[in-house]
Amino acid sequence: MKAALYARVSTSDKNQDPENQLFHLRSHAEAQGLEVVGEYVDRASALDHKNRKALRELDKDARSRKFTKILIWKFDRMFRSVAHMHKQMSIWRDYKVDLESMDDRWDTSTSEGRLHLNLLASFAEFELDLIRERTASSIQRRIELGLPVGADRIEASDPELAEQLMEVYEALDRGENNISHYARTLGIKRSTCLLYTSPSPRDRG
Repeated sequence: MKAALYARVSTSDKNQDPENQLFHLRSHAEAQGLEVVGEYVDRASALDHKNRKALRELDKDARSRKFTKILIWKFDRMFRSVAHMHKQMSIWRDYKVDLESMDDRWDTSTSEGRLHLNLLASFAEFELDLIRERTASSIQRRIELGLPVGADRIEASDPELAEQLMEVYEALDRGENNISHYARTLGIKRSTCLLYTSPSPRDRG
């Protein structure tokens, strides 16, 4: 069976080395008797789709059926969110490509792994519901405070951007980076990013 290895490190941490992931992935592939036909490495944050060129190359090769299995070290090394994973896996299944995450201990080539994936996918709608509620709350708060609500409204019908904004909201809440950084990453105006990701005073406690 032919396999591909995928690793990602964030550019925000200069001490990260993709070899730490690839070493284990190579050993695992060898133990399973898999033929590794490619290694794909990204050095970018999970949200930085523009600079995740290796992931796009991996997707292209999966569609070309160059391998039948993808090995990753951990779920968050490849995907932005559960919804992103489920969407991508539904595409790869059509090309008979399975995914195995070593640290998360699941493999979509098994019935248990597929069940795990479906359970995770059930949380995707929950994530989108949260961002829809938070978006509506942010708009209402700005209206009540007499603040402008820009024309660049992020509608709930854009699930991919909604997922990204959810992650930005949580990252900011943890004190990671700032609004300007994430606005540049997402390619949207700073004011737009601020509108949909800034926690309310009550949220800040």
